[in-house]
Amino acid sequence: MNRRLTTKFVLLLAMLLLPPVVQAETSSQAALSSALRATPAVGVVVDLKSGRLLATVKDANQPAAPGSILKPLFLAAALEQHELLPQTTVFCRRNLRIIDGGHDWNLPCTHPQTDVAFNAQEALAYSCNQYFAALADRIATPQLAAILQHYGLPRPPTPLTREQKQLLVLGVKGISISPSQMAVAYRKLFLELDKMPGSAVGQGLKDSVRFGMAHNAAVPGVEVAGKTGTATSGGWFAGSGFLGQERVVIAIYLPRGNGADAARLAQHFFVSAKGPAPESARDLTVELFSAGPVTHLTATPVDDPKTPLQVDEGLRKP
Repeated sequence: MNRRLTTKFVLLLAMLLLPPVVQAETSSQAALSSALRATPAVGVVVDLKSGRLLATVKDANQPAAPGSILKPLFLAAALEQHELLPQTTVFCRRNLRIIDGGHDWNLPCTHPQTDVAFNAQEALAYSCNQYFAALADRIATPQLAAILQHYGLPRPPTPLTREQKQLLVLGVKGISISPSQMAVAYRKLFLELDKMPGSAVGQGLKDSVRFGMAHNAAVPGVEVAGKTGTATSGGWFAGSGFLGQERVVIAIYLPRGNGADAARLAQHFFVSAKGPAPESARDLTVELFSAGPVTHLTATPVDDPKTPLQVDEGLRKP
């Protein structure tokens, strides 16, 4: 006795026809283009594991002042070199002022707390300028360039004064970085952090998105970690999150914007990436002829036979 069973799947054809790498590129590009549509923002997405470029919008090689997105790099290096401890605290009154070469830089902290002592993790989550100005005093001048080059960033002019060191660590003066370079730097940072579970830098980047200065990038159900930065020319977000099962690194630069706005665009990217199936999805009807009842189906992608797609629901008789 033949029985015809039909099942309705909402599947991307790419699940069966395209290699995983191509799937990731297609999804990333669609999500990034959607997130940055109708904005002047520049963005780049790379695969964390391989470093493969997955998506780009506009010219991601144009450099700009990075602002606070440099802070995690300097903090990670300072902790590794024991120039401070995770529990080292700095008292913050939020009123930082740096005068260099006749220019008066007014750099007050914008985090909500005032008159508090931050440790490393808290200072990163809240992007405390006073903490990182104090951190600059602990790093030897030759080490500043070495840290940046370690993360694949350009070598800056050698700071000649204490104030120039502080401005460099704060990402305000002395260096310009492109979104592509920033994505490479953060990829290396996250690969290092993955080997140090619970580190102050790793936790600080997660806290920054959970409740700190990068909270606009938060997406329910998606673990996002990252950092915002604001300079006179624009705003930044750099961080990592998941695109399906793959972890990616994203860098967004928003000309004439601020870090909070750039973080919101990153949120749009991750929401788009986890959202409903794109237009390339279609209903798939499977007709089976069986002498007995069928309770589940297995679809095996031709390019990845080791990871079949198991379907146990939606089966019905005609």
